[in-house]
Amino acid sequence: MNILPEKPINFREVRASLKLTLDVVESETGISTAYLSQIETGKIENPSYKTVALLNNYYFNKQVASK
Repeated sequence: MNILPEKPINFREVRASLKLTLDVVESETGISTAYLSQIETGKIENPSYKTVALLNNYYFNKQVASK
């Protein structure tokens, strides 16, 4: 059973679709805007599992709440 998505998650696209700023994501997740930006631009190619899981859960919950 493969639990990985078929294509990589583009955190910038997800954040933009939810109309969230980096500052809002930082204040609600504790992940700095600088680090978020580096993840979104690919400067950090392999963020930690913990960071990816946190962002996945955060954006998923925001998507559910917006429906």
